[in-house]
Amino acid sequence: MKYCKFNARMKVSETRATVLCIIIMHYIIETRCQTNSIFCTAFSPKPAKRFWTRIHGINEWRDNVFSDIDIAPGKELRKPICILPFGSEESLLQGQTKELQLYEDRFLKLFDKVMNEHESVVAMGLMSEEDQGLYHAVPICEVIDYNNMGGELGIFLTIRCVGRAELLDIRQDDPYLILDCIEIVDEGSPKTNISNVVADDIENMVKALHDIEERLSERLEDQAKEGTLPESISVYQSSDDFYDGDDDGPNRLQRYSEAVQKALDSDAQGYFSPIADDETQENRSTQELTAISWAAFSTESTNELDDFYRVQALATRDLLDRLKLGLLLLNEKFKLVENVLKMS
Repeated sequence: MKYCKFNARMKVSETRATVLCIIIMHYIIETRCQTNSIFCTAFSPKPAKRFWTRIHGINEWRDNVFSDIDIAPGKELRKPICILPFGSEESLLQGQTKELQLYEDRFLKLFDKVMNEHESVVAMGLMSEEDQGLYHAVPICEVIDYNNMGGELGIFLTIRCVGRAELLDIRQDDPYLILDCIEIVDEGSPKTNISNVVADDIENMVKALHDIEERLSERLEDQAKEGTLPESISVYQSSDDFYDGDDDGPNRLQRYSEAVQKALDSDAQGYFSPIADDETQENRSTQELTAISWAAFSTESTNELDDFYRVQALATRDLLDRLKLGLLLLNEKFKLVENVLKMS
């Protein structure tokens, strides 16, 4: 402050004052660096080994004009997409997130490609357990957060599912996999009236499933305290199908509601669904119906329990079909819990 007052009295020009202030700041920083390593790390220049300019998303990826894409008239637009391999039980659906750690060199290079050329968009390559091949329908994800720790720790990142893709031809397989793809969107009319009826059935079934699980949980706890828990159902006690074993965690109804909201918040699709004469304003919008169709497969605390149905849902191209598939899954869960309740 004394130095600044001295400069003002002497009427030094703005340019010269700026230069002098920079010199002083440089001196202060170097002085603090000798006693404070954290401050030094924050202000010292670092080698630009990896540089990511921004985090964009699926909309920018859609707009990205890749140099060698097929844009022939009348054909579906193909785009290259980088592939991160996962087991099918780890699949994400609309709005769901997953935290990852990348430390292998090939995946670090893939991350560079994703951030610098693919607008932070990457696909989950879901591996089939039977033949170790890739499923054709896979989740499209955005990198929504990352932290480059460097060294052996690599990069910690969070991805969020924002769409789906159909994988086509292999474009590159070394050092990492890039495939051509076509984005999957629901086709045809959403059949709003019928879809709303199925959506009502889904929400009623989630509530009924929650209620019967609560009854079974109370009964199992009582029997466990009394030492009368049947051996034939003890194996199910830790199954999330009807008993969490963790009173602090969200129940099925809460997980469903959260999944609906996440699907709505992350929806990057455009919808045009004019209201027909026989429809009412009380019906849900196509966006809301779509969110429900994804949330029906996201009521468990772990995705592995619904692996078979979730992979099928990713490949659907009809909203009503996906709603029916979700209702079928919930009905099967209800029957399972109902049978166990009878056995207990």
